[in-house]
Amino acid sequence: MLRIGGPGAVLVPFALLGILAWMVMQCISEMLLIWPISGALRLFVEKFVDKELGTAVAVAYWFTYAMSFAALIAATAGEASFWTTVSSHPSVQATVFFLLCSATLFVFNLLDVRYYGLVEVVGGSLKLLFVAVVVSAMIAVNVGAGECEYLGFKAYYDTEFFSFDPEQASSWGQAFFMALQIAAFAFIGIEIPAVLAVEADIAHRPRQQDKSSAGLLGRLMQGLHVGSKAPANAELKFSAVYLPFLMGVIYVVAGFLVTLNVEANDASLPRNHWTRNEHSCDLSSIDEFQTMCGRVTCTTSNSGFVISAHNAQIPGLPSAITVFLIVTALSSANTTLYVASRTLYDLGRSVEPPAERGWRQWSAKCISVFGRVSGSQVPHYAVLASMVFIVIPFLSLLKSQSIPKLLYILAEMAAECCIIVWACECFAFLRFWKFIHMEENKAEIRHSSSEGPMRFLKRKDESYPYKSSAQPLLAAIALFLCLVILFGAGGASLWNGGTDGYVPTEAIAGFLAPVLFFLLWLFLKFLAYGMRFDDWFPYSDFIESIKELNDERDNHLNVE
Repeated sequence: MLRIGGPGAVLVPFALLGILAWMVMQCISEMLLIWPISGALRLFVEKFVDKELGTAVAVAYWFTYAMSFAALIAATAGEASFWTTVSSHPSVQATVFFLLCSATLFVFNLLDVRYYGLVEVVGGSLKLLFVAVVVSAMIAVNVGAGECEYLGFKAYYDTEFFSFDPEQASSWGQAFFMALQIAAFAFIGIEIPAVLAVEADIAHRPRQQDKSSAGLLGRLMQGLHVGSKAPANAELKFSAVYLPFLMGVIYVVAGFLVTLNVEANDASLPRNHWTRNEHSCDLSSIDEFQTMCGRVTCTTSNSGFVISAHNAQIPGLPSAITVFLIVTALSSANTTLYVASRTLYDLGRSVEPPAERGWRQWSAKCISVFGRVSGSQVPHYAVLASMVFIVIPFLSLLKSQSIPKLLYILAEMAAECCIIVWACECFAFLRFWKFIHMEENKAEIRHSSSEGPMRFLKRKDESYPYKSSAQPLLAAIALFLCLVILFGAGGASLWNGGTDGYVPTEAIAGFLAPVLFFLLWLFLKFLAYGMRFDDWFPYSDFIESIKELNDERDNHLNVE
């Protein structure tokens, strides 16, 4: 991002996406706190918009995290290349990383959910520690640690805030949209803590009666609702309302520190794959180039933090930050594999094979296989299927130029699928808002008892779990921004201009995700209704949808 569009292309996209993530989570959290259920993102779209669209959202959500898992495994090997020398064997090193990392995370995800939770607690704590260490290190470099003198805002004086690389973009506007799409990948999973808080609450509830055997992990999962069947509102509100804001602040602060320490034209900064060289320098040579900290050799790392530490020539710091990044990537990969497998598991459980024999029944039965669990209640088939894209990083070892480009395209599609899911959730909230404010529904809400199907839907009551801010305007703005990112940032690479080494077939990848999502939705409609187009858009019975969501919630709350 820094190479493409200077400091502005780092700070502005991260800030904008942080605000967008907060807006989206405002919508999701209001519905999630009314209906704390597993598979909530699919069900909200299914009940308030369209059943087949909800299924398409589940598939897109699964693809986002299954592809992110493969991309993060590839990222660990990429970071480990920092220690690669001319005489070493990078293919052997990458193979070891791919095998060990993917096999280890596969085993972790086959364990009981309590052990997974323990791994997440440890991994999350380490990531918080790493953030503090890396931020402290970047501040130390900026004030003159190592070979650097006091840098301050020198990088901003020497380079325009809204500069851009003419080999990658023809204007800063194009660079901004390209950087926006890259930043979107960083915000994949912002909704995970809120959704997993529900899963942890459900998973722990059958054990609440036996507090003596709960142990530390049980108390962590039980949280603030000891001995109660009420949903974990405190944890959900924090995860849904405050966490997106905090994540946006962390990204902006970290990005700001990197832009202070590394110039946008630093030769070690990576470029997009369609340019002539991923790096400006010849990594096999010992030639030095000028940085703000003096003359140093190139580094193979793609991380701005490692490049900053490398330029400062602080012994051991680049390696330490690289280790931090690898551990962080692996922890994130563990989470993405869990979410992908549970999404596929929920989708497998929701499929009902038709009675008549044929290809529809056969395909439904194939998908329902992913709804099965092992003796330890782990969806092992779904976990295995969610690792399908791990083959792509392995294929990159064949030295084919097309495989890294394929990985780039699929990772780009994963980010776009995440934005598609966000857009659908915002649309579902707008429909939910419309339903509860329709005149014919107001009467039923007003006359419904506190235990009736419309409970918790009187937004002015104190019993309403959470009122998100400035609705429905906030949801409408979030939906609009999601569409701008999808069709603006997704097509930014098509702005040919003065870019060097431009490849149209790869740039078209920016539109692949929305097009394939739309085709999937059409296919599901055809699968359900055939050529009976009058049935493609059935009447939405809001009252029935509320009853079904309430039943799902009550089933979870009454687990004994």
